[in-house]
Amino acid sequence: MRFASVLLAASCLLSAVAGRSLVEPVMLPGGGGPDSFGYRYLDSDTICPGAPAFSWVSIRGIGTRIATLGDDNVAGPFPIGFDFPYYWYRVDSVIVGSNGYITFGDARANASPFNGVPSPAPPNNQLAPMLCDLDCSGAGSPHGSVWYWTSSDADTFIVEYDSIEFWSTGGNNTFQIVLSRPDSTLTFQYKEQSGAPYGGWVSNQTGIEDASGTIGLNYLSGTNPPQNMYHDSLAVRFIPPESSALYIHDVGVRGHRGRTSAATVIRNLPSHSLAFDATGRRVVNPRSGVYFVREQSAFSSQHSRTVRVRKVVIQR
Repeated sequence: MRFASVLLAASCLLSAVAGRSLVEPVMLPGGGGPDSFGYRYLDSDTICPGAPAFSWVSIRGIGTRIATLGDDNVAGPFPIGFDFPYYWYRVDSVIVGSNGYITFGDARANASPFNGVPSPAPPNNQLAPMLCDLDCSGAGSPHGSVWYWTSSDADTFIVEYDSIEFWSTGGNNTFQIVLSRPDSTLTFQYKEQSGAPYGGWVSNQTGIEDASGTIGLNYLSGTNPPQNMYHDSLAVRFIPPESSALYIHDVGVRGHRGRTSAATVIRNLPSHSLAFDATGRRVVNPRSGVYFVREQSAFSSQHSRTVRVRKVVIQR
């Protein structure tokens, strides 16, 4: 158990829980952030107001079993049951990956070796409690299963990995992701962790990231920092800010020639452009809000076509 003074605890409360910087935040073991949006994390090993307590909610047998997960694949989307605020947008469904992560809409599989979280490399929009080489197949985890569940009052959503083994090396991992509607927090809980991935704790990742993969918060990468290594009865909570001053200038630019500012305030979408919300869904008649617009120029050649992706704030 880690201990902190009253002064440290007060600083932690002001910076991480209230989301307001009344004093310069003090970094605690088991506490981290903020990312550029304002998310912070606290874990149950930290003595600090607002730190989570491990409180396992078993959904095995009462939730919906995800029977199609195997080795290095994904399943879904599955409904959350409510709109959940995440970064500057809202999400309502999840893709579940066999390697210990979920995404909000990105169905590209994540396999070893794993990129950092956050990272622009796909998949993006990840929540990664234990991104590593797991095997959810019947042969790989004969006693294992993966479940999702929404509470009857639609204020909590859980994805649970139960008794999942590492690919090739065995072990046992039971952990869950909890989305809380009342306070918009994200919590990773670890009931049991034994063994290690094939090749050891090298590219495993624990953290969160936004739709672009350029903004996020890492809790553990490999064995760094060592005090954040997984153990039984651990809880890690990611806490959003009450407000954010984040202003995105360039997001998801691919095949781009002639970079221009991505932040544009307009009243109507440009012609010859496609609009998507932050989860990647096509928007035909956008209302006021933030969208990502993919513009494609009339110019093309055997070498390339100019494509720009801009953040657009639409005011009606």
